[in-house]
This record gives sequence, structure tokens and C-alpha cells, in this order.
Amino acid sequence: MTIVTVAERLDPGATEGCMYRGGFREVITGKENALKTYTLSPEESGALCVHGAASGAAWVLPAAEAGLWYEFTATGSVTSSDLYTITCASGDFMKGVSVGGNLTIGSSGDPFTANGTTELAVSQNGSTEGGLIGDTMVFTAISDTLWVVTQGVNVGSGTNITPFAT
Repeated sequence: MTIVTVAERLDPGATEGCMYRGGFREVITGKENALKTYTLSPEESGALCVHGAASGAAWVLPAAEAGLWYEFTATGSVTSSDLYTITCASGDFMKGVSVGGNLTIGSSGDPFTANGTTELAVSQNGSTEGGLIGDTMVFTAISDTLWVVTQGVNVGSGTNITPFAT
């Protein structure tokens, strides 16, 4: 699949309107069995990044540039001796909220925040920090140094703690 590097602007305000057809999204998967570190590129912006190996996976976001975005989801559960991680490039930080939930406790749902000045990674350990099937996070760069985390859901076990790391 060729990633287009020049965006065509659709204008829904035109008198004729606009039509969006054939939209496909890149899915980065199949790498998780051999993956220990995968560095995303700006050309992969908009991709769904799937991790599913019990042995973990490490993702590195490119340098923040307003408009870049990536979604991450877990299709498998990481073991507690390994990690799923998502890390910013040097000098970038994360801001936003992720909700931690426990599969066996119906009243779980604690929010955990990244403040935008110290957190630069997400670490999921397969238990208290999330890392089980169903984890989902979207990272969108809103400046040249800041990634906003939205739709963060960390599925874990035990007493949930923040997945954000400094």
C-alpha cells in the first residue's frame, strides 16, 4: 500500500458538496510476534497499531507534528513479566486521560491523567497497568511537542494504577 504524502483537501462547504469514497486505513499488525521495538513514521499517521503477543511490544511515536495520529489496540494479553509500551520521541510529552478497568470488578473505571509536562510513555504490564485484550488508546499530536491521549481504555486486573510513565 502506498501512503500518499500530499493530502487532497475535501471541501464539504462547496456548493456541489463533496464525496469521500474508498477510505482505507493502514493496519500495522503481524509484527507483534517478532516485534520488540517498532518506530512509527509520520507517513503511517492514521494507522491502527495492533499488539497481541504475550511477550510484549514496544512502539515509538515519531516526533510530534500537529495533526499526526495513531490508534493502538491489544488483541492479546501481555504477561506480567513483559510490557506493551508506547513512547514519545525525545522532547515530546503526553496529555490526556485513560480509564483503567478490571475485568472482574464491575465498579472499576478509575481515570488516570497525563499532565503534558512529565509523562512521555505508556507502560502496560498485563495486570494493574492494563495490557489485556481490549486496551485502546488514540494519540493525536496537537503541537510539535504534545501528544493528546483520547479514548484511553486500559483493561487490567487487580487494583488499577496509572499506565503513564515519566
